[in-house]
Amino acid sequence: MAQYPCSHCGQRYRGPQQTAYPSIVNGTSREGSKQRLCPDCLAQFDAWTQDRLVPSTVDEPQTLCIVCHAPDPELAVFCTIYRIGQDREDWYGRLHDVTCLSSARVALFGTSQAQEAA
Repeated sequence: MAQYPCSHCGQRYRGPQQTAYPSIVNGTSREGSKQRLCPDCLAQFDAWTQDRLVPSTVDEPQTLCIVCHAPDPELAVFCTIYRIGQDREDWYGRLHDVTCLSSARVALFGTSQAQEAA
């Protein structure tokens, strides 16, 4: 059994922990936290990340919001994922502050109920 519950669903799970470090950056302010993820939540997190963010090895500037796909997003989104037995993965994207931030927060940081359980 995992020592800590999953950061997204709040449940304890069997097997080793896999971890993600998402961050939302606005100028000099940063919102981020360590996310301990069960296998199911890691799969959902991974699908969301691969669908919306780009690997850090891509040198092209991201000019569209990862949620609404409109231009001129104000915020930067960064995510590092550590999977069992694999090298770290770094991802990034851009995000609108007011209209798209809340849905991205749930995908990146889980629900408030899960965070309270942890």
